[in-house]
Amino acid sequence: MPKPKSNDTSALAAKSINPDEIDWFNNQAHEWWDPNGVQHMLHDYNHLRIPWIRDGLIATNILPADAKNKPNCLEGALILDAGCGGGVLTEAIGRAKGTVVGLDCAKQLIDLANDHLAPQDDIKPYITYVCETIEEHCEKNPNKYDAVVASEVLEHIDDKAAFLECCVKALKPGGSIFITTISKTFMGWFIAKLWAEYITGIIRRGSHEFRLFITPKEVSKILKEFNCKTEKVKGVRYDFFRRRENKFQHTFYHGVAYTLQAVKEK
Repeated sequence: MPKPKSNDTSALAAKSINPDEIDWFNNQAHEWWDPNGVQHMLHDYNHLRIPWIRDGLIATNILPADAKNKPNCLEGALILDAGCGGGVLTEAIGRAKGTVVGLDCAKQLIDLANDHLAPQDDIKPYITYVCETIEEHCEKNPNKYDAVVASEVLEHIDDKAAFLECCVKALKPGGSIFITTISKTFMGWFIAKLWAEYITGIIRRGSHEFRLFITPKEVSKILKEFNCKTEKVKGVRYDFFRRRENKFQHTFYHGVAYTLQAVKEK
């Protein structure tokens, strides 16, 4: 199901971003923070994403080894959440005491994220939201971040090379880019599109387009062109029958969804 065509001709419709995608997510802003609503899987995913980012930054010596055993496990890391949406992952990073910039060019989502953050005095000092494109942001902030996270973003990006190039520009040498997305395989289509959207309905119909999926091999090839070496690729599975904190798990098979960490070479 193709998304409705946008009338947006503003500067926010940058090279890597399809303005139809911006409209699609802006229209879901009111449901973003409902943990049982259409974005519930993003909330569940945090239970895997935060330890994965933490362990990746420990492995590359951005964080000390003892961070693994601390609730403030991301303290000391400067992180860009590229395509942060309404801030579900951004707040989780801030709660782990990572200093994080949540970046999105969907204004309604950034407004929502700021509204949700406003009463939370314990994490406000760690979080800043910015409404601009990754192209604009990397020009203002080159070689700045210890980590750039693009989680559930690439499958909504038209020009993936342009997007990833900008992410890498914003990354310090020795820093890591963390990506989660859906693989462009038959099983990726069957599980993430047919099964999730049309059979079970756990994801809203029309959320994904198969043409925008990408394999980890293709992502690694693009990142290599921008001086980033892929360090780890892991498959991801979603288990209906487990408790919320264990629904997402890493697995050896990355033909459906996967996490990828790459390091910008010094």
